[in-house]
Amino acid sequence: MFSKRDIIIFFAGVEFYHSFVHLMFTLSGILPLKVFFITFTEQVNFLGLIIHGLISFGLLWWASKLKKY
Repeated sequence: MFSKRDIIIFFAGVEFYHSFVHLMFTLSGILPLKVFFITFTEQVNFLGLIIHGLISFGLLWWASKLKKY
């Protein structure tokens, strides 16, 4: 049905969207953001942006190494 490559590309897209949300938090100026008992600061958000961006590119690199079928 779906190849391993297709599933990895899907999750790379999910991670890229997550990175994009972190970027929008930074650009919107709503930080620090308090959600329940957790406060998201600019430093925590930047760390999330970097980590999820690296995961996204890592997944795309992995998918590029697999066969298309």
